[in-house]
Parts: sequence; structure tokens; C-alpha cells
Amino acid sequence: MGIRPVLISNTSKPAEISNLMQTAKTEFLIPPSKFFKHQQWVQNFIKDHPEYKVFANDELESWKDLRPLGENQLSQEYLLEIPKTKQGTILFTSGTTGNPKAVFTDISSISQQCTSLRNLWEYTEEDRLLHVLPTHHIHGLSNCLLTPLTAGSAIEFISQPFNAHKVLHRISQPPSVDFPPITMFHGVPTMYSAFISAYESYDSFQREKVAKGLKGLRVAVCGSAALPVPIAKKWEEITGTLPLERYGMTETGMVFSNSLDPSLRKLGSVGYPMPGVHAHLVDPNDRLIMVSNVPGKLVVRWHSESQLFHKYWNDIKATNRARVKPEQVARRAIQKIEDGKVIMKTMKLKRGDQAVRQKVKDHWFRTGDMAVRGEDGEYYMLGRESVDILKVAGHLTSALEIEREILSLPEISEVAVVGVKSQKFGDIPHAIVALKPEYATKLNPTADKEAERKEYKRELINSLRKRMREKLSEEKLPRRWIITDAIPRNAMGKVNKKLLLADERFFPKVKRAAGLDGASGSDTAEEVDEAGEHKGQHEEGDHEPDHDDTKPEANQ
Repeated sequence: MGIRPVLISNTSKPAEISNLMQTAKTEFLIPPSKFFKHQQWVQNFIKDHPEYKVFANDELESWKDLRPLGENQLSQEYLLEIPKTKQGTILFTSGTTGNPKAVFTDISSISQQCTSLRNLWEYTEEDRLLHVLPTHHIHGLSNCLLTPLTAGSAIEFISQPFNAHKVLHRISQPPSVDFPPITMFHGVPTMYSAFISAYESYDSFQREKVAKGLKGLRVAVCGSAALPVPIAKKWEEITGTLPLERYGMTETGMVFSNSLDPSLRKLGSVGYPMPGVHAHLVDPNDRLIMVSNVPGKLVVRWHSESQLFHKYWNDIKATNRARVKPEQVARRAIQKIEDGKVIMKTMKLKRGDQAVRQKVKDHWFRTGDMAVRGEDGEYYMLGRESVDILKVAGHLTSALEIEREILSLPEISEVAVVGVKSQKFGDIPHAIVALKPEYATKLNPTADKEAERKEYKRELINSLRKRMREKLSEEKLPRRWIITDAIPRNAMGKVNKKLLLADERFFPKVKRAAGLDGASGSDTAEEVDEAGEHKGQHEEGDHEPDHDDTKPEANQ
């Protein structure tokens, strides 16, 4: 059939849907039933956009059952077959580091991704997967829907929004005809964190029941964001195994995965390249990094003819920026490092070499992520190059590393570390944290105990900072700590750090220093400076880090 589906969130607002449709240049819309509550919006949309066709989706049995609204009609061209090379899906990126991009993946790439996942994670007809993820993201679509379907696995959907207690109750139910045992679960870090909190709220009988159910899972997969080490360790304490961490993107599908064998999983690592995936780390000049434990930019491609990344829909410039020519990552390589010096190796290519003969479609894809390869070939993600890699007085620092250490503190429920721009010191780490309930309640404002509340906050922040000094080097220590009720996240639990930096609740005046519009403060987020004192507003100008900026610069 001549249709390329564009999957979008069913929680999107009408204006968002309109923008996404224009970006992907879609030709008709099939909204969920709830959108017909916004009947006026639907009618206005039809009137304002005659080029689009809008259809009801109630009780559809086939595409031919589509019922047009208004005067727009479904053209017969949509019912015609198109070449397989032009068949596929369009998904939007999460937009955590910029505007969402429309990613087209052809049918052959989708098929290869499903085959790779099915073989590696051993989906079978005996499996029953509990589906809790949105299907407009690659994790919920490919990992949890398409792949198990190709293996004949059963898929059980649970009602949204996500509720940790409801999911744990289902997983821990005794097997029966009506409720077969759940064997597979896929989630994101915030879900695993919610599971731990729910488990700790139960009495001993409930804990034993839940632990038994979780131990019955054949595999519990976690991805889409970094899983905090304390959460992973607590999960292992309850179930006896670490979650299976993996790494993937909308553009590429799954790239890395830990072993299905729990004994071979590495804490904090996203594992090894998936079958069929070729991964490399390159330096800023696109030279291969052949040694372990050296940070680099991650580039990937498939071994076979099926391509890992096809294109950004209707965005040739973004597509070309994301590609690296094969010969660019094959000419010279960082072979080793001796006494801090980089030893280069020239890789001589003959005219007939595969790297030279590869066509445009086989170009490497720039993921935009920084990573490190371990001694055994496993990969550790350092974060997005644009927001998670901070340059503090010449020292390259991973915000994710700082976040992992802060999350190891018992008081912390959530954290996001961002770099606030300073002309003098570069990216100054700031920590936005949410406290666990038992600590957060002590900060609730009361007229008669305001002095006690401020003193508790001062002591708490000083204690957090003191313990961080024992874990982190000086340049990695957050200059300021901002306490909030919760950190905003998208449907996949990801944090948009660019939006955090632009959020008036967190950075009222620092925004000016970062080149953003200034704004007044907010009552919903409170900031504590390096001395532990509460600040209603940020100071003007540069913010000095907690270290001497005369230290030598790190390798770049």
C-alpha cells in the first residue's frame, strides 16, 4: 500500500500535531477518538488546511474503511503499491537537544533490526511481553511491538498513564488461564526508579510476592536514558540480576546491548555492538580511536547492505551533516597513547578496498553521542555532545558521570546536571535535584518554621557537597544546587536540558549570561550557592568554579 505511517504521541496537543504534520509533509491524519472531543479544532483544521485529509478511526478493520471528514476524499493513489525501497515508517526524534526531526526508516532496515533483536534477545512464541511504552518511539515500536510479533510472542498492553504499582501487580500475579506469566519487560530508568520506590513502600509479604514475580521475568530491558547505578544495584538486590541495558536511537534502531546472560552484563555499560552493527569512536578530526578508555564521538553503520540510517525526511542538510564518508574514518587512526602523547597510524587503502567503494547509503552516521570503549570492547555512554559534555576551565567533563555520583546519595530522587556558560570558565556545572519524599517534606514552607527550614536546607546542601568532594574532582563539582519538586521529562523519561537552561524557575538571570532572555525568579525552585546560602536570584556575570582555573587543559 502506498502509505508511509508517521507515528505521533496520542498526548500531543492539536498545535503540536499540526507542526509535526507540516514537518513530515503528511497528507492525511487519523486521530484517536479522544480528539473528536476537540471537534471545533478538527473542523478548523480541515478548513485551514485543505491540503490535508482527516479521517475517523473508530472500529477500523482496514485502510479501506477510512471515513473522511468534511469534503476531503481519500485518493486511490494511497491504495497502490510502492517499491519496497520507498516503504517504511517515519518517527520523530525526542527533540531533547533541538527541534524534533522526522526520521524515515525503510522496510528492509526495519526488518533487519527486528531480526537482529529477535536473535540476540531470543524472542519466542513462549514469551509474553508487558507493553508500557509509547509506540511512537523506537523502543516501544521496534523492541516491544514489531520484533515480538515477528517471533510470534504475545504482547499484553497495560493502560496508560504508567503506574508502577499496577505493573508490579500484573507481573507478580500467579499464572492462570486469564493471566499467563509475563516473561519480558522493557522500560526506561524512571520506571525502574518508580518500581524501587513502590517496592520499598510494601510490607514484607508484598515485597516477597513482587520479588518472586520479578525473578520470573526472563529478561528486563532498560534504555532510552542512562540507568542510575544505585537503581541498577537495587534491582539486582531484589531480583538477583542486573537489568539488561542497551543503547539505540530513532535514527539507527538498537546499536548496543548487554548480554542476555546476566553473568556477562557490565554495570553502567550499554554493552556491545548488536549483530550487524559496526561502531567506532572518532576524535574531533574524524580519526579512528583504536585504544580503550579514551572518549570519542560515536559513529555507526550496518555491516550488510541494509543501511542503519536512511535520512531525515525532507531535510537534506540535516541528513548530510549526520553522515561521515567512509574514507574519512579510515585514513588515519589513533593507535595508542604513550606518556600522554597520541600515536597515529596511517591506514593505507587500495583502490579496491571496501571502504573506498562504499556508496553514499553506506556512510557512517554521527550519533551526536560521546562514549568510551572498555577493555573488553563494551561501551559506556558519556552523553550528548551538545548538552552533556561540559568544558570546565579546559577540562572535558561528562554531566552523566556527575549525575551518577549525585544519584548515589540517599537523599536524591532525581538530578539533571547542566552547564551554564561563562566567558571566563566555560561550562559551569549546576545540579538541579529533586529530593526523596522523606527529605522533601522537611522543606515545605511553613510560616512558623521558616528559620528551621532554611537551616535544614543549608545543612543538607553542605552535606551533599561535602560527600561529592569525596567522589568527584574539583572541576566536576556543581557550583550551584537547585532544589525542585520534580524534573520535567518527556514520554520516554528524557530530560531536555536546553529547556531547563531556558526555564525561568531554574535560571532567572543566568539565562542572560548564556545568551538567553532574562527573567524574574520563581517560587517553585530554590537555589543554593557554593556556600550553602539560599539565593533568590543568580549573581550577574561569571560564576567561578570550585577549583583553580590555572590547571593544564585536558586532551581535546
